[in-house]
Amino acid sequence: MSLFELVKLKSVEVGDCWEWTGRRNATIPLICVQRRNHSIRRLLAGELGMRIQNTCVIPGCGTVMCVRPEHFKVVTRSAMRTLYVQTHGVSHSIASRKKIADSVRRNQSKLTPEKVEQIRQASGPQARIAKEFGVVQSTVSLIRSRKTWRDYADPFAGIIGALTR
Repeated sequence: MSLFELVKLKSVEVGDCWEWTGRRNATIPLICVQRRNHSIRRLLAGELGMRIQNTCVIPGCGTVMCVRPEHFKVVTRSAMRTLYVQTHGVSHSIASRKKIADSVRRNQSKLTPEKVEQIRQASGPQARIAKEFGVVQSTVSLIRSRKTWRDYADPFAGIIGALTR
């Protein structure tokens, strides 16, 4: 079975797009090849002869999980950062790789910034606080030590996170 046939099998047509229903990581549809995850879009783009070295393959249609080859758009990493700045309304200085990854994870989290602040202010055993907020104890520990859910508006956020490692 070719990669193209596999993509058709594992995706659902929604309007003009093919939405991936298989394995994924945040906004990247993945496939496991020889026990390693690979981006479906990159593999397909490579098979179709697109030049993908040192670039990102994104869906030009705007549908996050779209894997239709006609919708692929090959962009440089700096263009990806510019797209992020435009869509999220942040300055270029804020749009570092780490901050972008944190932003994606936060959008998928069951916690909100308000709940995180409540966890930081709460007193008592971490296990009880974790149960109250529906997370595991290690999450409470990481939030309190500011290793996760850093406040990037705070100029000392990076320093505090680095010192607590």
